[in-house]
Amino acid sequence: MPIKPAPRNISETEYMLRLLRCVDALDCATELSLWTFAAELELMDYVTMRLSLHKLLSAGEVQYGAGALKNHIYLTEKGREALQLFGERLPTEI
Repeated sequence: MPIKPAPRNISETEYMLRLLRCVDALDCATELSLWTFAAELELMDYVTMRLSLHKLLSAGEVQYGAGALKNHIYLTEKGREALQLFGERLPTEI
């Protein structure tokens, strides 16, 4: 039986970048669709997703839409800049 390597320790910053990448891939998403997408790809657990989303909202890197899109989350210009600067640092399997 092969020995599995220990799971890699993932930083808070990497989780936030993963979530930014998810929002970017979905263009705009509800919290449910964002969670479903992250869970299907096994990128993070629910609590980590909620904490990361809260931090991204507080930092102004994602925000909720207005009017009919008030329940949808989308990237801000600040979030796009963060992805442009740091997105390449994510492991290639993500």
